[in-house]
Amino acid sequence: MKNLIIAAFLLLLCACSSTKQLPIISDPKTELPKIKQLFKKELSTVQVGDYIKEIKEKFPSLYLASDSMKNTVYEFSHKQAYLPKTNLDNDKVSLRQSSISPIEYEQKIAFYFINKKLVHWQVK
Repeated sequence: MKNLIIAAFLLLLCACSSTKQLPIISDPKTELPKIKQLFKKELSTVQVGDYIKEIKEKFPSLYLASDSMKNTVYEFSHKQAYLPKTNLDNDKVSLRQSSISPIEYEQKIAFYFINKKLVHWQVK
């Protein structure tokens, strides 16, 4: 019985330590890191004239957003989870982790190509 209690305690301890801490914020647009900051290293190597293949190497989860005869748009999406701040008592954060679900904030970078060569990119 003693071993069972110790095993249950260790399991509970491991479960608690592996949960990801999410930021508690009011405005994700101003309080979460910008996609340009998060991928600064990758974006610093992107140049006009790069081929789609080269951009895909830097952003493996790049996906096709739009395609026409000459113009092609690929996008890269980054999602960040957070918990909304609730103000019940002035500026004190009142939060019940079990009752509030995380919200995902999505940011995108669009890469514009003509004839498979990059002509422009921008944060959307």
